[in-house]
Amino acid sequence: AKDNPYVIHRLNFQDEESLRREMAIANLYTVELESGEAKPLAHGFEPRLNFTYSPDGKKIAYASLPGFGVHPDRFGSIPSQRSAVFEMAADGSGRRVLWSGNVSASCPRYSPDGRFLFVVSRDLERSYGSQAQLVRIPLDGGTAVAGRWPSGVASFVPLADGSALIGGPWRGGFPVLHEGFDGRAPKPVIDAPAGVQVFEGAGGRLVYALTSPENPSELYVREGNGEARRLTELNTGWLQGKTLAKPEEHWITRPDGTRVQMWIMRPVGFRAGVKSPWVLDMHGGPAAMWGPGEASMWHEFQLFCARGYGVVYANPRGSGGYGEEFQRANFRDWGTGPAGDVLAALDEARRLVPEIDGERLFLTGGSYAGYLTAWIVGHDQRFRAAAAQRGVYDLRTFYGEGNAYRLAAQAMGGLFWEAEARAVYERESPITYAGKIRTPLLILHGSADLRTGVTQSEMLYRALKALGREVEYVRYPGVGHELTRSGPPVPRLDHAMRIVEFFERWR
Repeated sequence: AKDNPYVIHRLNFQDEESLRREMAIANLYTVELESGEAKPLAHGFEPRLNFTYSPDGKKIAYASLPGFGVHPDRFGSIPSQRSAVFEMAADGSGRRVLWSGNVSASCPRYSPDGRFLFVVSRDLERSYGSQAQLVRIPLDGGTAVAGRWPSGVASFVPLADGSALIGGPWRGGFPVLHEGFDGRAPKPVIDAPAGVQVFEGAGGRLVYALTSPENPSELYVREGNGEARRLTELNTGWLQGKTLAKPEEHWITRPDGTRVQMWIMRPVGFRAGVKSPWVLDMHGGPAAMWGPGEASMWHEFQLFCARGYGVVYANPRGSGGYGEEFQRANFRDWGTGPAGDVLAALDEARRLVPEIDGERLFLTGGSYAGYLTAWIVGHDQRFRAAAAQRGVYDLRTFYGEGNAYRLAAQAMGGLFWEAEARAVYERESPITYAGKIRTPLLILHGSADLRTGVTQSEMLYRALKALGREVEYVRYPGVGHELTRSGPPVPRLDHAMRIVEFFERWR
């Protein structure tokens, strides 16, 4: 019954919005369509995920633990994130390992002719910041070949000639590229800064959903000759009569040589020589990436600009989309380095746009960027007001409160009770600097958020309230971490408008 106590023996006991009452082991079954009878293809205490049938229907490939020596509770967690890819006959017999090692492997998919199996694989030797690559495995016993894409592969489609189309974040966009596995760099098919979030190909055609500055999402088809046409008009009517702000791309070089990509969006109704308020908006992750091809922030950016605010956003060190070295550049440095990058982007925006009112600057971000918002206002006093959304503010308590607890251990180089890492957790936690926060702060969190944990926001709120600072806390009942991206419409709208209203008080 729902009121029964939870008895927990597990390491991974939190889902996104509720506790995991029991361990669930994903297995594979065949189901007779007429009778509905389900028959297991395998037995044992072992999860089997991401399965796919071979083109002839005689084989099944799937991802699972690398061996029976690892308890399923440790699957995808510290100390073991390892996984392997297996193949077996369609009746469950004859299992063999196709890809393993100190890797996290997933998403197996056969080539159309069944000669190859493609696997997304991430090297765990480098752990923090390592990029997922597409590996092509010949099923006749030949040598596996990894692709050459420097950024992480998020999706792919095998092609008949043994090559593949791949997609993933890259410099503000989500391009589609052709990976030939010939030792050369993949060639763009749909180039950045286009935002292709999902795609599928067959028979020389490519169907995809595209995000652009002019439209949040539409469906397109690209023929074999390269000609593309739009298939849907989902947003055409809604966009009629609306004035949209357009992003302008720029790059800055930091004193340590780090190059940071940034964008500015002028407010609707922008007039030369007339000062306007601006918002520095920051992404989470910290390995996320924003840009003209990123879909989740389309409406929020346009909302700010429609309300008369300009927007500055950037991809600081630690962001995805720029290769492994850049993504690892915030190791044991979640605060100072990334904060310096986004503040330098704001400084550059002020140089480029003299109309930015330096007395009316605002700051916001969610998840890791909620963290970064609190960090910045604890170290910098230039902002009129700030909004920290569903953030992490004490990295030590985050270990027990959030299902993303592994992230802190990886990023800080150890567990919070270990002597070498203890000082890093203290230094990198925004709550350490609560006494220095003077900026009016709006804190927002969903009560059901078990990714970052609602107590994070309540600790920061109570600390600031006890100090007599200007702070307001908004807690959304029954809403999880995805509040602003795929959350229920009413709290999602309330969340967006509440931030605007808070900034309006200080504008």
